[in-house]
Amino acid sequence: MTEEIDNLQAGRELDALIAERVFDDLVVLRGGVPYSQRPLPHNDMHFVPVEPYSTDIGSAWLVVEKLREMGFLFGLCDQAQTKLHAAGFSTWTSVPISAYASTDALAICRAALKAVSALKVIARHSELVTKTTGYKQRLTQSALAERLYADQDPDWQERLRAASPPKSSKIINWQAGDEK
Repeated sequence: MTEEIDNLQAGRELDALIAERVFDDLVVLRGGVPYSQRPLPHNDMHFVPVEPYSTDIGSAWLVVEKLREMGFLFGLCDQAQTKLHAAGFSTWTSVPISAYASTDALAICRAALKAVSALKVIARHSELVTKTTGYKQRLTQSALAERLYADQDPDWQERLRAASPPKSSKIINWQAGDEK
């Protein structure tokens, strides 16, 4: 899933995805142009063109502000050698979610889609745990990492076990100073 997001190009299609997934807008196409439904002051609804989130840095900052409202921290940097821009979102308890692109706006949009997708994975997991056990569960950072990377690399746990040193079978009685 993240590979698909990393391959998205700047433009109307990506802008429509941001409007739909990040802002929860209803998006419709009219003449090939995406429009989102927005409320008017008198509870009427109207359609406005979707913001150019992936091509305009001002519109991309609206995405950053929305994710900050959702509790995310944000970081942005560029790499002089590769001329790539990196954007990342994280929470105090989660692994950082980042994306790279040729522009800041595109990197922000890609990282935002990954972050929102991660939230949906966590919500589905929490809902499943609540349904099956009757208890709500808060995911730890390692559990979040497991949920995020399980779809990307099914063999990641095996590679982690292979890289980890074997656990000792000796039990040491530290008070007496001898081994059992």
